[in-house]
This record gives sequence, C-alpha cells and structure tokens, in this order.
Amino acid sequence: MALRCFLSCPAYGPHDEAASAAMIRHAQATAQEHGWSLQVAESCRLIRPAGDWRLDDRLQRQELASALEHDLWWLGRGGYGCITVLPTLLAQTPSTTCRLIGFSDATVLHCAWACSNRGESLYAAMPGIPHGPRARYSLTAALSGSALHYDQDSDNGVRVIRPGQATGPLFAACLSVLAGLVGTPAMPDISGCILALEDIDERPYRVDRALWQLYLAGHLHHVAALLWGTMPHPIPAGYHGPSMADVIVDWADRLAIPVLFGLPFGHHPDPVTLINQRPSHLVTTCDDQWRLTQERS
Repeated sequence: MALRCFLSCPAYGPHDEAASAAMIRHAQATAQEHGWSLQVAESCRLIRPAGDWRLDDRLQRQELASALEHDLWWLGRGGYGCITVLPTLLAQTPSTTCRLIGFSDATVLHCAWACSNRGESLYAAMPGIPHGPRARYSLTAALSGSALHYDQDSDNGVRVIRPGQATGPLFAACLSVLAGLVGTPAMPDISGCILALEDIDERPYRVDRALWQLYLAGHLHHVAALLWGTMPHPIPAGYHGPSMADVIVDWADRLAIPVLFGLPFGHHPDPVTLINQRPSHLVTTCDDQWRLTQERS
C-alpha cells in the first residue's frame, strides 16, 4: 500500500508564490518517485509576508488533525512558530502511527513525538529548503526500513573529538530549540541516548550557554555520546570569545563521552537523515576513524 504523506507549513510558510510552487513541486516529484499519495495542505499555498509566522489557530488544529491521520507528516519548512502546535499535540492520546519528517524548529515536534510515545521520527531534509542527492537518498533508505550507515569514508570531514563507543537510541535536535524546552512538558528524556546536536547562526558562547542550560537541568549527565553538526555561524570583526572547537572540546572533557564534530545533518546544504528513537551504535577512534550505524526497523 502506498504511503500517505501530508505536507504542511505549521510555521513560516512560503513568502511568495514562486517559493510555494517550488516547495510543492519538489514534494510532488519525491512522492511520485516513491509512489506516495501526497496531500498538500492549505498552509503550503498561503503567502505570508516576512514576520507573519502565526498560522491561524483553527487552520493549525485542522491541519494537525489531518497530518496525524497520514503515514508521514512532512514539514515544508521549519521556522519559529512550530512551538505553537505543542499544546494541542501534547494533549492528544496517540491513536495512529505517523512519522514526522523535518529539522530545525521542528525539534519541538520531534520532542513531542518522544514525550507522547509516538514512535520514530526523521530528522531530515524538507522540500522548502534546498538540499542535494544525499539528503534524498538517506531519507528514502530510512523510510524503507533499511539500516543507515555513516563513517569516515562517506563523510571524511567529520572529526573525532573524543574516542570511544556508545550504544543507545539516537535523538537529533537543534540545540537552541532543545534548550528552550527545558522545564516544559515537551522536554524528552534523553538519558542513554546518542545525542545529535546541530544549529545555525549561533556564536560559540551561545552554544556554551545552551549546553549549560541542559546540563544544569540534569539532561546531559547520562547521555551516551554527542554527535555535533557542522554548526555554521558568523564571527563578527573584533570577536574575542571562544571558538566553536573550544566549546566542543571543553564539553567532551566535562561529559567524558565519545564525541564527533561535523556530521552533515540538519542545517547543511545536503543533510543526511537521522532517525530519532532508532537503536544506534557509534564507534570512534583517536585517528579520526568512526562509524555510526542505525539498525534496520
């Protein structure tokens, strides 16, 4: 039976007709390639000016209900405002199995999936954000139930910061968004997880601040390993703070767990797919040899 996919923009929808058309066209091409049945939500065609990030509450609730009736809920794009979905989503008792696909501010929805025991979700590319063939290939592999395997040969720009081995469920998130959920009902239990963190446009001291927030709230004490994204960020002239490498090495030492830096997921031109809640295995050595495997479903 063909997978039924619901495409919507719960926040930060398209700002012009060209962007809307391109997003829908890409999603339709992907659906046709894989034999999915695609339903495009009204929010994907609503043209909203910059700064207009709130979807009408009634429409948001309607689209959420429709999304959860499908096999896949694919976000057209992320964006601040996804958090407004949480009260409705967390109040529901899961009655169907729907897999979420998205990244960035979609982290709040991945967290809700975990807190509500909705099963796996995919931290993966979205049709409204440009990406490349690796993103499409890894998404296809994840949805087919195949094991996912990444190593120094597939991604030779990744650095081993601290060697070691770890096994546990993987959880991928945008760091600043995850830290913002501390103290809320949407903060998942990440104890024992291989935690994959990424972000964009966050200076190193802000990354350090977010990690301290998670740490002091007790959420990093029992994490099995840390996988860092590429963390692209601007450095202004005259900046005298720590580098991103300084921050990541400091936290690797503090937590004393295996740590990788530079895994291309999330905010990357061609991000790989990571499957949240999937049992995973990480092996790293001090000569930049590493292997991450997510088991077959």
